Amino acid sequence: MIKKGTKTELLKELAKIGNVFSACYKVGVGRTTYYRWYNKDKKFKEKADEAIHIGRANIVDLAEHGLSKKIQEGYFPAIKFTLVSLTERYRKKSVSVTLSQPAKSMEDELAEMKWVEDNEDYEKQELATDSVPTL
Repeated sequence: MIKKGTKTELLKELAKIGNVFSACYKVGVGRTTYYRWYNKDKKFKEKADEAIHIGRANIVDLAEHGLSKKIQEGYFPAIKFTLVSLTERYRKKSVSVTLSQPAKSMEDELAEMKWVEDNEDYEKQELATDSVPTL
């Protein structure tokens, strides 16, 4: 039996973390129950949507705080991520590549790989004779 006030507790957890699974787990309510409430109770649905929105904003704030701490520690991946994400100057320019020859079919690729495997000894012999000095 679900205790009185469980919906309210669940909404509070959703507002903290913005994740249905985690909030349900913490409060001790199954996700099936949550979605039943969500689909049948219009007022609960509105409050849950708002709580999830608030919770996700809270998680983003927490992540930004963690990122900021890593930047202050001089952790280069965090610095690079921030510069690339927030500054146009550090973003890679996209490059367009045009193939001068049509792409090979899978069969052609496999045949070429097989030829290389079959002729591996030939290449080794050729390299060996190349390295022997001639008199």
